Amino acid sequence: MEAEQRLAAYRAKKRREEHINKVAQSVQSFFTFPRLRYKMTMINVDEQASEQHAPLLNEKHEEMDLSDSESEDIECCVPTYITIITYILYFVLWITLYLIFLKLQFGLVYLVTSALIGIYLNTRTSKRKKNEISAYSVFNKNCESIDGTLKAEQFEREIRMGPVAFR
Repeated sequence: MEAEQRLAAYRAKKRREEHINKVAQSVQSFFTFPRLRYKMTMINVDEQASEQHAPLLNEKHEEMDLSDSESEDIECCVPTYITIITYILYFVLWITLYLIFLKLQFGLVYLVTSALIGIYLNTRTSKRKKNEISAYSVFNKNCESIDGTLKAEQFEREIRMGPVAFR
């Protein structure tokens, strides 16, 4: 009898936990965009599979593991509806102030000043992450350039011997 009561209490506890998880997931899915929701679901499925079948999938997951910086990028780049509403409100505030400055005949000054502030706020002023390659090859170790950069040597080879020369 006592074992049945404990089993019933355990099952009730598990049902409550499942219900709470479902509610949390539905709230999270309401506040995220579908494409990013799919990516987050795939990451969660991958994590659950690795927990359940760790010995079997150990080699496979070593190749697929996200580094800390990649997982931080995914988490920090998940825009929510609240974030979008906040940006819309900022834009409405900017337009309102612009109209006020137009009435005061300082519209151009406001426009130029806000453009300069926007440029400053949208440039990264923090330090580069470890092993991050800069777009400017002079800042990289051994002046290594990024993929897709047209170098003078490559351009010269293509001019002299045609596009097949770089292979």
